[in-house]
Parts: sequence; C-alpha cells; structure tokens
Amino acid sequence: MQDLFRYGIDENGQIRSEKTHKFKDSPLGRIPEEWEVGSFSNMAIINPNKVKINDPNFLVTFLGMEDISEQGKILQRHECYYSLVGIGYTSFIENDILFAKITPCMENGKGAYAKGLKNGVGFGSTEFHVLRAKGGSSPLFIYQYLLTQNLRLQARNNMTGTAGQQRVPSSFFYSYLILIPSINEQSRISSVLSSADEAIEKEQAYKEKLLALKRGLFLKIYSRRFLRLNQARNLTKRQVYDILKYRL
Repeated sequence: MQDLFRYGIDENGQIRSEKTHKFKDSPLGRIPEEWEVGSFSNMAIINPNKVKINDPNFLVTFLGMEDISEQGKILQRHECYYSLVGIGYTSFIENDILFAKITPCMENGKGAYAKGLKNGVGFGSTEFHVLRAKGGSSPLFIYQYLLTQNLRLQARNNMTGTAGQQRVPSSFFYSYLILIPSINEQSRISSVLSSADEAIEKEQAYKEKLLALKRGLFLKIYSRRFLRLNQARNLTKRQVYDILKYRL
C-alpha cells in the first residue's frame, strides 16, 4: 500500500520507478515528476461549516463512534430527525471523510467514507474530524490515505491534551506534508486499493461462512451424544448447546 502512495501507478498500470520514469527532488525526497507536495488542506476543506436545515423533521443519518469499524467501515447507519441531532453533533455530507481524533479510536484505525447517507446528510460524534474533498481531489484517495499506518503514527505523535483524553488537532491536516498525484492517478490508486479491499472482505465473509457451517455440523453430530453423556449431571439441552459453542 505504501508503495502506491509513494510511487503511484502510471497510465499503463505500472508502479513508477526511477529506472523507468522521471522523478524530481522534493521536501519528501525523490518523487514522480508530475506529483506535488502539500498538505491535506490543499486537497480538502478541513471541518467545513455545519450543515443547517430548516425542516426539523428532515431525515438524516447518524453515526456514533461505535458505528465505525477499526478497518474504516460503516457498520451501521441510524436514521433520525434533524431536530434530534442538529445541535451538539458533527455534521457531514455524502462523500465526506470522517477521521476519529481521540485516543485510542484514532490509533485503532477508526474513520469512514460517508456513503449511503439519508438525504445525503449525516451527523455523528463530536470526536470526528471531517474532510471534504476539493475540486481536483478524489475523496476516496483521501480516505484511503488516512487509513495508512504511517499517517496514523504521525497523527499520534501530534496529539495534544492530557493522558486518556488526547486528540489529533485540526492543525495536523494543515502541517503534515503528503504527496499529491494528479486527479487521474488518485483515481487509479483508489481503484486498486478498493479492489484489494473488496477481495479481502469476500475472503473474510467466506471464512466466516465456513466457520458457521463447521459449528452447525459439530452441534448436529455431537450434541445428542454429549447430551446423553451429561444426563447424570442434569444438564439441559440448552446448557449443552452453550457448552459446545463455547468449545468451538
């Protein structure tokens, strides 16, 4: 993954190399000639103005920190009226990027790409930073960049506050230098990473399906035998099932 953000992919789908492509000097070392060095603030609006809606019954999506996985995925979306979340929560819109700013959520990888929002509007935890891609920048590229381990390590080193309540300040997104490819190359990089994520998710789903099948077969084959062996202990069928599941 880091090679993609360091060297990129050319129009032929090849990772760039100084042996085959032109590079130039930069504050971050040798980089592809077409790239620039900047900060996230060059690519996105950091914590944009709050969304304001006149209709109190307007339906929106709500995302708590617990609704975001440590792999940067949305686990669950809640629909609610604007009147319930319009005050006291962080707002965002479709295609915004959420970044958990508080420890340990930030270090654990919490963040999300805001997709599938009710009426295109969402509200969530005040412990989210929101980044909104500017024209010429890919929101998916920004989202994937924010998930990288190197970025998270640097963000941790820039936290402020007392122990247990440390947060990444918004100034981090203005000062931390990153490599910025063209919008076309951002899209190519995002496409490769998205395909890899989809493959990993399918593999995980397949493994979970096999595990569920294994558990079902185990219970079917051994539950009757196990129940007979434990009749002397006065165990109920439900207790036997619980024991078998625990042993799995």
